[in-house]
Amino acid sequence: MSPSERRSALEPKAMRTRQRILEAAAELFRDRGYSNTRLTDIAERAGVQTGSLYYHFASREALVGEILHIGMGTAWRHVHQAVDSLASDAAPIERVAAAIKAHLLVVLDISTIASAQSRVVNEVPDDVRAAHLDEQRAYGNYWRSLLEDAQRAGELDPGLDLYVFGVALFGMMNATTALQPERVGDAEAVASIIVGLVLDGVRVGRPKRRAR
Repeated sequence: MSPSERRSALEPKAMRTRQRILEAAAELFRDRGYSNTRLTDIAERAGVQTGSLYYHFASREALVGEILHIGMGTAWRHVHQAVDSLASDAAPIERVAAAIKAHLLVVLDISTIASAQSRVVNEVPDDVRAAHLDEQRAYGNYWRSLLEDAQRAGELDPGLDLYVFGVALFGMMNATTALQPERVGDAEAVASIIVGLVLDGVRVGRPKRRAR
């Protein structure tokens, strides 16, 4: 076997190992957070030597940076697909609801990496977060456009501050990673609860509760 053939044979194994490390890291980051997860913990969960882990990732920061990138990309993909699959004449508020449901299903059920991204994005070092900022802003701008469309269509409270609402919305959606599976239904049921809870309070035509 030539050197190039040996490299080709090893690449799938290396890729599988790398993916195993990412999945192990995602599980630990999701369950413990970033600060409480060591590289030795990740190596043990992935079934590799700590030294071997450095072959794939130069540091814990590089590893969590990849988690953030993949998690965001996964969320983007599923949310876009959910919104784009609606009929062309779907109401803007229906697009918002589809986006919320898709994001929640990704975080709760589809992707451990996306769940980890939601859990640790505000825990990582400043330089890691800064490198991830452009992706976050692009995703946030997409959501803001959905909300603005619904507000212009008269389906959201015209006095609603969309910046504040967007921050609160993502805080609520990402906080679902802390739910205890044995105490809630499946991801679809949780998503339905959150969609109703979020939108019913800000949709035009709903009775307003007075502040006390």
